[in-house]
Amino acid sequence: MRVCGSSAGCCGAFTGNEAPATSDNTITIVTAAEMGRILIDILNATRSITSDELAPLLKEITAASPTLLRRAEANRKTGNTVDSNPLANVARKKTRAPGAVIAARVFLEKLDVIHPAIASYVVEMVEQGVGEVAAAEVTGDDVEKKRHGLRGVGRAMECLVALMELHVDLVGQLIPGILPYLEHEITDIRLLILRGFFMAFGAHEAAISTYRSAFVTLLSRFNDPKHTLRIEMVQLAASAISASTHVSASLAEERVCELLPFVEMRLVDPHALVRRAAVIAYSDVVSAAPSLVTSDRMEKSLGLRVADKNPKVRQAAVERLSSIYQTLLYPWMPNVVMQCLNAEGGVSLLESSFESMLPPPSRVMPSDASFTTFSSSTSTGRRSAQASMALFDFEKESATRERTYVDGFAKMCSHLNFKSFNKLLTFAAKKAQLRLTILRLFQMRAEVRNTDLKSLEGQEMINNIHRLLNFLQTMTHSEKGEWDALFRSKDDKVSKAFLSCCADRHFHYAKERELLVKTMKGRVEGHVFRFVQESLSRQMMLPIEVEHVNELLARLREALNGICNDARTKVSAEMRCEVEGLLRALLVFGHTAPSFLSHCAVPLVDFLELVCQSSNTTIPTSWVILLLDCLTEWAGYAKTTGVDNKEHDGGGASVNMVSSRKKGLFTTLGRLCVCGHEPLLRDATPEMVGAVCKHAARCFTALVGVNGAQESKALSQLVNSIFARIRSTTTPATSSVVGWLKALTAFAKNRTVAPLLQDESLTRSITELLLAAVRDKTDAEDLAKVKAKRADVLPMSLAGAVVDAATKCLTAIARCQSADGIVTAVAPTINILLAAYKAASERESNTVGACRRRISINQQLAKLVIRPSSEIAKELAVAVVLSAEEEMVVRRSVQKKMTFHIMHNQCDMRYVALLILTVVSEETKSGYQHLRLLLQQVGDHLRSKQRSSGATLSSPEALTCFLEYTIPFLVFFMAHHTFYSSEKENHFVAYQRVWHLLFEELYRHGTQCASFVVELLARIKQADEAVDRESHAARLLCDLGSRVMQACLGQRQISAEALKRYPGRVLLPTFFIPSKSATEALNTIFLDAKVHIFPHAPFRAPTAAATGGGGGMAGDKTPSLARVAEADVGDDNLVLTAAKAKFDLPPNVRQRIDRALDAFIGSMTQEEIVKVLWSEVKQRLREAMVGGDDNGDSNDDEDDVDEANVMEYAKEQLRQIYERAPPQ
Repeated sequence: MRVCGSSAGCCGAFTGNEAPATSDNTITIVTAAEMGRILIDILNATRSITSDELAPLLKEITAASPTLLRRAEANRKTGNTVDSNPLANVARKKTRAPGAVIAARVFLEKLDVIHPAIASYVVEMVEQGVGEVAAAEVTGDDVEKKRHGLRGVGRAMECLVALMELHVDLVGQLIPGILPYLEHEITDIRLLILRGFFMAFGAHEAAISTYRSAFVTLLSRFNDPKHTLRIEMVQLAASAISASTHVSASLAEERVCELLPFVEMRLVDPHALVRRAAVIAYSDVVSAAPSLVTSDRMEKSLGLRVADKNPKVRQAAVERLSSIYQTLLYPWMPNVVMQCLNAEGGVSLLESSFESMLPPPSRVMPSDASFTTFSSSTSTGRRSAQASMALFDFEKESATRERTYVDGFAKMCSHLNFKSFNKLLTFAAKKAQLRLTILRLFQMRAEVRNTDLKSLEGQEMINNIHRLLNFLQTMTHSEKGEWDALFRSKDDKVSKAFLSCCADRHFHYAKERELLVKTMKGRVEGHVFRFVQESLSRQMMLPIEVEHVNELLARLREALNGICNDARTKVSAEMRCEVEGLLRALLVFGHTAPSFLSHCAVPLVDFLELVCQSSNTTIPTSWVILLLDCLTEWAGYAKTTGVDNKEHDGGGASVNMVSSRKKGLFTTLGRLCVCGHEPLLRDATPEMVGAVCKHAARCFTALVGVNGAQESKALSQLVNSIFARIRSTTTPATSSVVGWLKALTAFAKNRTVAPLLQDESLTRSITELLLAAVRDKTDAEDLAKVKAKRADVLPMSLAGAVVDAATKCLTAIARCQSADGIVTAVAPTINILLAAYKAASERESNTVGACRRRISINQQLAKLVIRPSSEIAKELAVAVVLSAEEEMVVRRSVQKKMTFHIMHNQCDMRYVALLILTVVSEETKSGYQHLRLLLQQVGDHLRSKQRSSGATLSSPEALTCFLEYTIPFLVFFMAHHTFYSSEKENHFVAYQRVWHLLFEELYRHGTQCASFVVELLARIKQADEAVDRESHAARLLCDLGSRVMQACLGQRQISAEALKRYPGRVLLPTFFIPSKSATEALNTIFLDAKVHIFPHAPFRAPTAAATGGGGGMAGDKTPSLARVAEADVGDDNLVLTAAKAKFDLPPNVRQRIDRALDAFIGSMTQEEIVKVLWSEVKQRLREAMVGGDDNGDSNDDEDDVDEANVMEYAKEQLRQIYERAPPQ
């Protein structure tokens, strides 16, 4: 036996396919079989095998295992022979196969004898290795002994893999002996065992079906308490699926069904590194087996990780989705990738991943391809879809390889929804702005050399340079002084390279980008060069060439000529998306590289006239809108830069060429503004008709401002023509009326045209149209009932579209006044909208028509009061209207619009108070939570304003950036609200929600402002109201606010600073005036002692038992919360106590859990809490721990927490919440 083992060697494949060596001593396949026969005879005589006899046979089998050889080869290629190898490394040679043949023959012939011997020998190897590792763990200093033990366990698992590969029945008695070690307490042991099992189950097709129970035990390691092992599991799962694709399609499908659900489960793992590994593993599975992972499944799993709270997970998700999209082109992927802009660092992340979604810029349609296309185009102007369809896999791969940069860009643009496309336009426009900023910086660098730095002009220039450097550092996310190094570089070629690269009128941005990087190489330090190469060059420009623009124009000309010249051709959905994608791509190119706009001006005019003159009624109006947007962009570029492209006539169009066609162009635009293109607008919806007219009006006013194209007379004639049509219309509810009103709204927003609209007769005519449309009841869809708790957008009828357009037009006309006249103009407009609201209230409130009308009216009322007026009465009326809305769909729309105004306009705290006051009508926890999330966005925005402005609570600027100053306005609005009397009889339930919402946001990051709030409430209580000096309603509400604040602070840790009296100045609005009885008012309690104060935001009046006991704490003794906390007994084997869990959790994790429980439980009664399932609570907690985070980043401690600790702490908090809750 020993001779056979040594002569056979220790390596080689046992397949017998290698050619024998030429030496006479070589053991051939025949002699090896004979030797195996001799060994079998010996075994028949002995009926037993010793360890010494079995060891060389196992060594031969292991050394020749193809699975282990492939793994070793993969490790060598990656340069990792230790860390990445799942098992112990063994030197293997491929030249000596007979030993493995002999061993295989012996094992397969004597299964009954081999079985117990193998099991005993390999299990003994595992036990010995585990013992050595455990002993080393105890001593803690014998590293070599631990390594020796791990190598022993690794060799045992190699034996398992090789034997499983040889025959699935060889390990029947071995697996039960090794399986318990999957749950061993030492992490390294578990790691080696699970790696070995994964390789063993992948070594034979029948392994999993034969040892199903062992495979299930292996899958339980996806829930291993150690996050490194969970990472290993998802990586091994991805490798197993990828390997199965090389065997058979059925095996790959089986592996995906078995393993992918576990990878998906780890996508929401509490640890960020596990989630990141799961993202990478999932994408590897998709790349290996794209047909086995559906688009919907991927969207609901991998797509959600773009909103992960951890930036590393978000980065992995965006990068992997971008690369997958380039191959698979799933329509939802670009929209999901654009969501990364919502989180911190999203712009940098999109910059690094955006181009990976597209083919290389070098892929351009051949220069003669466009002419070939024109000559061979059919009557429809496009190739046959069936002729170009890819039927086979190799055709799809070829089609993917042949896609040009323009193909990919247009396809991506067509897949974006409206919101995401607007984000892409902003993303592209910022590149042009960044280039202009860099250009100005290096121009100032040249100017400063010729300036006396000690002079006033020199000092101002230095300050401007510092501001630009700080701005660029922030915008480009440079952290190591890269901009300072670039600006101070002594090599003038650095500054010249930037001046050349950022100059206007470039047509080869890809080449400019390459030239910039090439110039920087060797002239700046290494980290600065990497910043320019990997980050800045991408942020400055997209790799667009004039050839790309020419390809876009050629393809558009081909498509539009074919469709517009044949009235019988129907525009298919595929063609619609294709052309829309091309037009969108052209618009993006114009935003990121405005110099291309002059190149496209004349073709754009041709396209617009071609579409508008066509008699084809199936042409989508979206094409017209995009063409108008492109022309508007060109006009703005030509106006601001004074472009006259005589020197570029060969490559584009000039202003003079467009001006020579201005008569026909203005005629076309004028017909669009008055809805004169009947074939184009025949089947369009009222919203699309309005959009076409609005964009045509914008284009008209933009072209009028271009040198050589001024037609002020034509503009005034067009406005007067629309006036006449509105005055003479007899049917208010028509699509044309919607278009006229939208056109006037666009004109009103232009300073040069706005004076033409300041006509009282026009306002009266629009008011009549508005009131008539509000009362219109002819549309059957307006009479449909709105479903309860519906929050999505409602359909808009024709009359509803007129109401929407009329309210926006009136608002635009009122706001287009000069700064002095706007206050005078806004007041009558508010009266008109209030009258329309009253008329809309006469309809049944929960119908679609009534809700749509109130949405339109309320949104414009909210817009009109952005700028404060001298009359608080008008704003009070608006506050009552906005806060008294009963339907959720109306409230949500108005709240969202108000939040937008706060984030993007200069609003004072009076306007924020209007938003907070809408919680009066939020009678459900979901509605309250939605508004709270909006207020958190507002609060974060205001805090950033505080930091940037340096304002304090006592400075005048505080009225625009400190949420505390909403309190005077809230007190006034609630005191004079129509709900005051009913609230007084009902424990001020809705008003307490107002205070809870405000205080939750004020104290979300600490209680430092508590002393100021106390002082502010005291000052208000000491003052009289200018509106009604005898009223004590405001003072009563101050008492109510103080009591609610005490309840809120009682649940938080209060710092000593918060208890001190505020020493600074407190500002009050003018409607609070000094009182003669200030001291008496301050010392008097106006709030009835019987009013029940809720510890959380209430949604119903308290019961008699609760009010009798005070504070909602009295009542009968209630059952324990054990059912809630233990409803899912068996889901988790939790052994930590609540006290220890609380001790182990970081403070930020406890706060996150508290917020999640508070949002979910809210103001539930004890009776409601006991009905809550623990599984639902667990799901909410997991979402809170994993979901998107406003702050974007996460703490390392938060990623290292154990889910068991989280759940134990949550159970303890649930019990406390239950004990504090009212009985019923």
